[in-house]
Amino acid sequence: MQIIKNFYDPLKYRFDSLRFFIRSNLTKNLSSKLLFKKDLTKLTEKQNEVLLSLKEKGFAKSSIDDLFGNKDEILNRFNSILKDLKKSQEFTNAYKNFSENLNISGKHYIHRLYDNKSFKIDINSYLISFILNEEILDIVNSYFGMYAKLNTADLWITFLNKEKSKRTNAQNWHRDRDDVKILKIFLYLNDIDSNNGATEYIPYSRKKEKYEHLAKFSYGNIAPWKVYPRLDADKDVDKDDIVKFIGKKGTLYFVDTTGMHRGGFSDKDNGERIFGYWSFLSPASVLFNKNFHRPNNDDLKKLKIKQIKAIT
Repeated sequence: MQIIKNFYDPLKYRFDSLRFFIRSNLTKNLSSKLLFKKDLTKLTEKQNEVLLSLKEKGFAKSSIDDLFGNKDEILNRFNSILKDLKKSQEFTNAYKNFSENLNISGKHYIHRLYDNKSFKIDINSYLISFILNEEILDIVNSYFGMYAKLNTADLWITFLNKEKSKRTNAQNWHRDRDDVKILKIFLYLNDIDSNNGATEYIPYSRKKEKYEHLAKFSYGNIAPWKVYPRLDADKDVDKDDIVKFIGKKGTLYFVDTTGMHRGGFSDKDNGERIFGYWSFLSPASVLFNKNFHRPNNDDLKKLKIKQIKAIT
């Protein structure tokens, strides 16, 4: 079985890469760029600040107040979702599994409201309607220079415990490979700092930037040692160039995760890191990870034109 896998995986990677190249340069992205150029809208001052930071450094920090102005209303909606989640048996089982298997490989330290493969999210969910606001979409599409597509909408809780002694999987330095440009958006639903696992990021680590050499750029699945390279940040990166994504409840981070980053890790006992999580890709991407069905015609009629382009 392993012999077949060793033969199949490289072929699939090359096929996906070729397919992506064609879709990116000749079909999907080209048409999306032309549509976006025709519909181009002017950004507000706050939106422009986010966009300029993204283009320069690969990330931008903002807040609900900056972009929406109705912080309490938005957070109350998410708090209601979070309250129901914490009452569920799935949440209880997930925390028990984490507590009994602190240092094994895998991402069991992250509890998701929705599994990426299960297609559970209704198109009318607040997770969808929040992220498809023009305040967000105008920034996303301007960064891509085209109408991007929403790939994931979720709410995550990262479990933290001082007995967890080693980083596993995405808690190690890496870059994501779903596309050549990836935009993830995080809405903090509790205060997050160094004591409860703030994500770390290395600005200027995208292609053709200062730290592009830190890890191989590759579209699609590659060998694990290339996904999580051996990186000594103390030696390979200027100390002042590593950023921790700290922020109060209601903070928004926009992050291009083709740049080097690593997930939350903390020695705080029984802490949590809670945030809304969304990812956008270009239409050309062939690595689908959606956790919602494509909406039907009745659903589309309820949505604005920009929202339609973002989810199809």
